[in-house]
Amino acid sequence: MYTNSGYAHNTDRDSCLKSQPLIVNSCGHYQLQLQDSSWYTTLRPGGRQDYQLLFVAAGRALFGHDRPARMLPEGQVFIYRPGEPQAYSYPVEEHPDIYWIHFTGSEAADYVRPLLPDSEGKGCTVGLREDYIRLFERIIRELQLGRENYELLCGAYLQELFLLMGRAACEPAGSLSSRNRQIESVIEQMHEQVSQNRTVEDYARSCHMGVCWFIRCFRAYTGYPPRQYLIRLKVNRARELLSYSSYNISEIARLVGYDNPLYFSRIFSQNMGCSPSEYRSGAGEGKAMKK
Repeated sequence: MYTNSGYAHNTDRDSCLKSQPLIVNSCGHYQLQLQDSSWYTTLRPGGRQDYQLLFVAAGRALFGHDRPARMLPEGQVFIYRPGEPQAYSYPVEEHPDIYWIHFTGSEAADYVRPLLPDSEGKGCTVGLREDYIRLFERIIRELQLGRENYELLCGAYLQELFLLMGRAACEPAGSLSSRNRQIESVIEQMHEQVSQNRTVEDYARSCHMGVCWFIRCFRAYTGYPPRQYLIRLKVNRARELLSYSSYNISEIARLVGYDNPLYFSRIFSQNMGCSPSEYRSGAGEGKAMKK
């Protein structure tokens, strides 16, 4: 069995402090690697004063006690509230990989609400992400080292963990499909390669999609057709350069992917209601991009 854990003040503190929005009492990670058919079980009939979150990174976990027993697969979290009896088990032969954290704080209830199991005892699906593991490991390390302001930093890491898990939990079913990952990849390319004059057809081919289907998928994900999204991105980047750089209009046009400065100026004016030179001089200050 592999285990790694950290405790605030080097003690297994079980408290319901309210001095900070989120306070981590302890955090850990264990992997069960035995080759047998036994179950690894934890029982706390009286529960704890703080919250506990368990994240199934691999294998399965059985949660029960005063709730209907439920076997949860990897990519799910389960939360026990303060004072709630706890009972959970893992089939050792499946080599479960579990991260856990005990926490409290004045805003703890607000952060856990999107992830709380329903009345049937179901877990909450948040998927498998490297970001979760990175944050758990950082919290464990901060607790172990106990350096200056480690409690505040642990609370900040836990807040980020809840925000990421909460986002994943509220996304519609299938939103993490390969299709949407392709759209996310295109969006990243658009932001990183804004100076390249790529077409919608280029991006559709990179996703191995027909143009019409790509446009439909992109709009469903972002709320904008890809061409409109790309124009808004280019205009916003041009606004930054006009405000904070010494490049001239022709240079800025090339930097955002327009070889023709006149065409760039027309696109900019259509979206901002003023020319690039007017925007730079302050005439366009306060104008919002047109829908």
